[in-house]
Amino acid sequence: MRTIPDADQLADGQTCEDFGLVELACRNWGGFIWFNMDADPDPLEDYLGTVTELLAPYHLSEMQLTSTSTVEWDCNWKTAIDTANESYHTTSVHPQMLWYMDDVNTQLDFYSRHSRCITPMGSPSPRLHLEDQSMIPGALQDMMLQAGMDPSTYGGDLTTLRRDIQQHKRAQASDMKGPYDELSDDQLTDSHHYFIFPNISLTLRAESATVIAHHPHPTDPDQMTAYISVLQHPAAHLAEDQTLSQLLEQDGFNLPRVQRGLHSRGFQQGAALLPQEARIRHFHDVLDAYLTP
Repeated sequence: MRTIPDADQLADGQTCEDFGLVELACRNWGGFIWFNMDADPDPLEDYLGTVTELLAPYHLSEMQLTSTSTVEWDCNWKTAIDTANESYHTTSVHPQMLWYMDDVNTQLDFYSRHSRCITPMGSPSPRLHLEDQSMIPGALQDMMLQAGMDPSTYGGDLTTLRRDIQQHKRAQASDMKGPYDELSDDQLTDSHHYFIFPNISLTLRAESATVIAHHPHPTDPDQMTAYISVLQHPAAHLAEDQTLSQLLEQDGFNLPRVQRGLHSRGFQQGAALLPQEARIRHFHDVLDAYLTP
């Protein structure tokens, strides 16, 4: 509080300092400002736990913000998080991704409140049942071009492409020496998606990061707002990526229908979750533990 009209009339010697805003616990980590509404929260590093070590090689604090956007969806915030925490919906909602992403052989990891999914990129989904392994789909050719490879002179096939993209990045991208130094070969191609409880989705690639903060609507449980930030390393010089816009548009079309289904009287037995959807169950287990006295 900077000033109060007629402050001299306040009782008991009160001043502007007595009417200031309530302070929030705030920390700067990884280039982001983290805040907690709890009056006495755990230290941020303790709360994030192992996640801080796993994210360290990406040097998030050195990335630069390239774009921000805000999306309002007709669904509960937890419905959107459930979607982000599994790749099961890729076949029906994001079928274009099957040409360059192996959505079957994903790795799921759990870290106390948080979780991670590693998805191989640079290999088509086994769901496509491609017989001709020598034909490189257009989406994978785009991935090669972005890595500095010439698809017209490539002598390998789909069984070797992911590894060759990794090796080419490692050998050719001297201007990316800093960001690449501490990353494994798989991290040079694959998507590492972290869910940081309670509401942060963080998708990491070797050169960039996409952060989505899922916020509930203040009064309507069937509405939410997603705050989206895209960052990249200064040395990456990535072209504008239209993939994210397409994914958000597809999710925005699907999520309201999922939300309406949750209200259907036909939805009586609850969700039948497959092993690949284990992160959904983990999120709700952690959330229930916080809400249950």
